[in-house]
Parts: sequence; structure tokens; C-alpha cells
Amino acid sequence: MKDQIYLGDEAFVTEMRKRIRKEKDDLNIPKQQKQPMTKPLSEIAAQYKDRSTAIIAAYKTGVYSQREIGAFYQLHPMTTGAIVRKNKHS
Repeated sequence: MKDQIYLGDEAFVTEMRKRIRKEKDDLNIPKQQKQPMTKPLSEIAAQYKDRSTAIIAAYKTGVYSQREIGAFYQLHPMTTGAIVRKNKHS
């Protein structure tokens, strides 16, 4: 299962991504399925040296909740929330 949208191997997922790009304006396809695939938290974390920056980037995807991000980093959701809020006011 990929992003709660695709069930199949990588070749199938790649083919479905191509089709969705072609059918981007089709109103019969739910908005969630039209959005690009989000990287796993492990990939987002690997992109950033600073944990807080990675947390903010993961949250900004709109896919991951503060609870999910906190669980990945072994932080309480309130700690994750504080990091996100600090960025909003900066």
C-alpha cells in the first residue's frame, strides 16, 4: 500500500502515477489521489541535518500529523507541536 492510494508493486505504482498526471483535471478522481506522493518520514529526515527543520518540513507536507511525526522522532506530540508553532511565529 502506498499513501493509502495504491496497492501493488513499484511498476504498478509508477504506471498509476503516470495515469493520474494525464487525468489531472478529471473531477471523478478524488483530490487526495491527485496529489503527488509524499516522501516517507525517513527520507524527509535524511534531507535535513537539523531535526527541527525536518519536523517542520514533514508537517508542511500536510500528510503527517504532529502525533505521527512525534512518534517517528520519539517525541511527545506536544513537543512536536511546539517546534511547529515556533516556526509559524518566526
